[in-house]
Amino acid sequence: GLRANLTLRSQGFDVERALFAMVANRACAPCSKLYCWEQWLKEEVHIPGTQGLSLQHLYRAMDFLEANKEPIEREIFHRVADLLNLDVQVLFYDTTSLHFEIDQEKIKAEARYDGKWVLRANTDLSASDVALKYKQLWQVESLFRDTKSLLETRPIFHQRDDTIRGHVFCSFLALILRKAL
Repeated sequence: GLRANLTLRSQGFDVERALFAMVANRACAPCSKLYCWEQWLKEEVHIPGTQGLSLQHLYRAMDFLEANKEPIEREIFHRVADLLNLDVQVLFYDTTSLHFEIDQEKIKAEARYDGKWVLRANTDLSASDVALKYKQLWQVESLFRDTKSLLETRPIFHQRDDTIRGHVFCSFLALILRKAL
């Protein structure tokens, strides 16, 4: 399985426990990693194996999550699709409520794309089918509005893009956990 393919313990701490704690926190009582570590894990819940974790371990686990995102997504997709007998061809992430710091010079350089949209897909669907799926996005956005309130996604302030992506992926894993429960 997935555990055999990922080197969870080579980080010097129990990455699986750190990730489980953060996903559980996002699913049950969303808060910052600082609050999760200082308050939630110490005083509000008992998750075996998390007592020795430091705040830095939670941040490093986000980096690990981003670095191993593809095999984790693939495993989750296959397990959920099999469980629910789904035929899923396109999956969208909605990050419209997240805060990213951007380079103003880069914005000016990319202004030539204003009024056009670019889709990138890792599917065997034709370009026209991907575009059609994208145009049907309003249905997906309705679900995301529900999940944003469910997961209480707020602006994210991290110094590295990988950590931000790890944070978003952690929220996505929390959504899957909530749906499974």
